[in-house]
Amino acid sequence: MTKNSQSVSATTILPSRQFCIFFGNRILIKYKIRELVKQKSEQEGRKITLSFLANEVGIQSSAMRKIANNTGYHTSITTLEALCKFFDCKIEDVIEYVPD
Repeated sequence: MTKNSQSVSATTILPSRQFCIFFGNRILIKYKIRELVKQKSEQEGRKITLSFLANEVGIQSSAMRKIANNTGYHTSITTLEALCKFFDCKIEDVIEYVPD
């Protein structure tokens, strides 16, 4: 790797419990699953668990926990589409790009 090139570093947990990816020292992508779960739970007046969400989206509970707990799990476009459908939202409500 050259001196001027940058690589993606390890994932980091932010206080807001959002998943993020760093490029050099810049945050590029944040996943907002916990915020969406909290909002939908409040709207529907019931608790939505990560296991329930995983079942509805079509992934394993362990994968959903990895996404929500910021362990560096990389999801597919299919999963992102299913999350958008479940939350009835746009992709930018699920993930956020943070430019430098």
